[in-house]
Amino acid sequence: MIDGNKLLRAWLLTPSMDYTPGGTQINPLLPLIDAQRVWGGGLPEGFDPAAGAGIVVVRGGSGITSGGIPSDEIPLWNPHMRVTVWCNKNEFQIASDIFGAVSDWIDQRNNVSIPDIGYVIACNEVIEPQDLKDPSTGFATVFGFFDMSIRDFQS
Repeated sequence: MIDGNKLLRAWLLTPSMDYTPGGTQINPLLPLIDAQRVWGGGLPEGFDPAAGAGIVVVRGGSGITSGGIPSDEIPLWNPHMRVTVWCNKNEFQIASDIFGAVSDWIDQRNNVSIPDIGYVIACNEVIEPQDLKDPSTGFATVFGFFDMSIRDFQS
């Protein structure tokens, strides 16, 4: 089974992609964030946004089918992915800019191959970004949700 967190993290860190018919595009996210500060599943313990913003990708969200619904007929997974940008206190504009670059890179993309991991059949933003001040830390966050249809290469 394909790991949606691993696939999305790898996609976010890919320097360029051939998005036909638009041709090769450069990833707008990479100038804004250190690749070592993009995680799947959750923030690492001791995360300090003073050292730079962070991004967390995770399957799920809210609702009965938050993790996605697998296909009964073909090896296809449809995860509901949450992307959260974490920044220091009151850095909502920075968090918003980073989330915007994420959205520009993956929203409304089809037929994307992520080498050695899997294949994105479709990815669409389904809940627009929302600003939230983390109640326990005061960190600025922006998060949103993407529905993906993915498969691995062995399928």
